[in-house]
Amino acid sequence: MVLRRPERVAKLIREGISQILIREMKDPRVGILEITQVSVTPDLREARVFFRMVGSESERTVVESVLSGARGFIQSQLGRMLGLRITPNLSFKYDDSLDEADRIDALLEESKLE
Repeated sequence: MVLRRPERVAKLIREGISQILIREMKDPRVGILEITQVSVTPDLREARVFFRMVGSESERTVVESVLSGARGFIQSQLGRMLGLRITPNLSFKYDDSLDEADRIDALLEESKLE
């Protein structure tokens, strides 16, 4: 299967940000998180980074704001890693797709019991 350029760049961004978070980020509020998906626009100017972590809703909000605040640092490090002419503008969002799937599973189990 041949990947289109935005998909290849998204994969590189995902791997790059994971490395930056492991090696470079020193903020203790970030803790352990996983970059689940990166969505890049066709012109490669915008990238939406989805992450997951264990914690409460307030902790997720704090981590999302920390990542958004460190966006410039992460973009500059990513630019050096990837060597792209233009580094995509990053935005961070908590990936709630698994939470939604768990909620649906719970509803289905509940309906079986009735």
